[in-house]
This record gives sequence, C-alpha cells and structure tokens, in this order.
Amino acid sequence: MPLASGSSMGRLTAAFCGAFLLAAAGCAGEKPQGASAKVPVYPASAKVNYKGKAVEGAIVRLLNTEPFKPGATGRTDAQGACKLMTYDADDGAPEGNYMVLITKATAPPTAPKGGATEDSSYVPPPETPAPTATQQKPELPEKYNNPARTTLKAVVTKEGPNDYTFELTD
Repeated sequence: MPLASGSSMGRLTAAFCGAFLLAAAGCAGEKPQGASAKVPVYPASAKVNYKGKAVEGAIVRLLNTEPFKPGATGRTDAQGACKLMTYDADDGAPEGNYMVLITKATAPPTAPKGGATEDSSYVPPPETPAPTATQQKPELPEKYNNPARTTLKAVVTKEGPNDYTFELTD
C-alpha cells in the first residue's frame, strides 16, 4: 500500500534521504582526520657510506617525527649519493626533524626473463616462490633499518643546506 505524500513515514524517509545526501556531499571534499595538504619542500640530498665505501642502491627514508607529516625518500647512485623526494622526483623534503632509515638488500639470483641465458655457468635456483623480504639478504646492518634502533637523524630547514652524509659501521 503506497504511503500518502503527507504521511509521517513519507516525510521521515524524505528527511533521512535528504540528510544523507547533504552529509555525503559535504564530506566528499574533506580529507581524513590528520591528513594534510602538500607542504612546501626544500632541496635535500644524502650520501651513504658503509665501512668507508659508497653504497650504491641503498634506500634512504626520512621519517618525520611529527605525526601525519610527510617524509622523504631516495635511492643512492654509484657514488652513494641521492636527491631526496617527497612528492615528485628530486623535489626535496619538508622542513622538520627526521629519523633516518637506510636499507639495501639483495634478492637471491633468478633466471633471466624468458628463462634462457648465454652464460653457461648459470645454475637456476631451486623452484621456490618469488623472494620475500625474509629471503632477501641485507647488505647493511639491520639497526639502520629499524625505527627502534637507528641513531640516524636529520633536520631539514628552509635555509639549508640539507645535505647529509651517513657513515655506517657494524
């Protein structure tokens, strides 16, 4: 039996639908609590040495010590150097205090794409699933990739220079 347009149930349903649509429209542009818009970034770079030698392929991560603030990351080149990025390649890092994590891991060897190789000395690994983080061999002491153990810090300022050298040891 259809509801009359003037019935209390019809008005209640219409009011509920209207309130829901207004709430949905009002929330559509909002960010989750704690999220922030892009913040200014400043040029920043890092250099990583382990036992006095440049580390190629290390991942450098700056974790902001303030909650909900962005950090920065970079991958070192053959000289152990990298430019840090937050939003776009080499754009830098926001102003702030950071805990620094550095890691580099080597995955077990795998067969070349297509399964063929011209190197007759290649011996395929035993049939196993793709390497996981636990199967990768860390090349740097794990304390540098552990937020509870790292002693590495960085402070990024507007004025700069924000160039950091991390001398890693065992």
